[in-house]
Amino acid sequence: MQAIEKVRNGEIVSESQLQKFIELTLGPQLKGIPEEQIVAALQVAKINNLNPWKREVYFIPYDVRDKGGKVVGRKLEIVTSYTVYISRAAASGLLNGFRVEVDPKGDYAKVQIWRKDWDHPFEWIVFKSEVYRDTRTWKDMPKFMLRKVAISQGFRLAFPEVIAGLPYTREELLGVDGDNNDLSEIRSEESDRPESEKAAFVDRLFDKYPELAVEIVQKYIAGDEVSAEDVEGARALWEESKDIADDLLPEFATEKQRKRIKVDVKKLGWDKDTYRTFLKNTYGVSSSLILSKEEASDCIDRLSNLQTVKKGAEPPEEFDQFEECEAESA
Repeated sequence: MQAIEKVRNGEIVSESQLQKFIELTLGPQLKGIPEEQIVAALQVAKINNLNPWKREVYFIPYDVRDKGGKVVGRKLEIVTSYTVYISRAAASGLLNGFRVEVDPKGDYAKVQIWRKDWDHPFEWIVFKSEVYRDTRTWKDMPKFMLRKVAISQGFRLAFPEVIAGLPYTREELLGVDGDNNDLSEIRSEESDRPESEKAAFVDRLFDKYPELAVEIVQKYIAGDEVSAEDVEGARALWEESKDIADDLLPEFATEKQRKRIKVDVKKLGWDKDTYRTFLKNTYGVSSSLILSKEEASDCIDRLSNLQTVKKGAEPPEEFDQFEECEAESA
């Protein structure tokens, strides 16, 4: 656990830690994938210091099929989160802002990137007709996906000195999850909670489960530089931040996501402590109630990958103690 915490806190990711991550999250899904592909994926992540615990990189196993649909092999794809492109560009000290626009019809997206050492902004246009794929995410959120592709391609071109060596983002890997390949999607769902409900959601947690609200304040409002040492301190910090909370808080996990997580955890036979340790080490929280929507989607993927783990005893009733206000917070 100490090694995992060190990685989460920003230290250099070692190959052994990456190996443990792959074994923990993928396990039996690695069957049939050549050893050299696994080694190559580990080396790419290590060289570029991509931290899987921070969801900077994904290792995705999938079946390769021929035109008739027959499985002819297995591959391990390594893809980078598009947010890494932005953070690496910012870390270079040369990024001076960027803007992304999608035309009203959703036919194209344009990104403008300003560099401090360039006189004019870099512009890049991505057309939907050239990058669209017949997947669930593209069907549900075409403009969002188009924006991500524009950011990925634009930053790769504008900052080749810091991004050129990174693995491509999933949005750039055209065809990797096409009709002939069985590749699990990194899910992303539309929020079913209005923006104005975020503050009310935290208020309800303070009233019923104050320790969870402290975690929200510490993670999303206070961050690493400000410490909320107790419930009273967190409450005061929250009251001061309410006017800007909607900008600081993420879209929290939907009720549908939380129910799916709960079902998957029960299928794994995890007890309360195992489940909470998993959430703490992976997302820095103790309950699915305070996962962001993106984190919940990632959590569902991870739990699905672990479904083949042999079932143990059913979780005790105490498992529900932090899930009782699900209906109220939805």
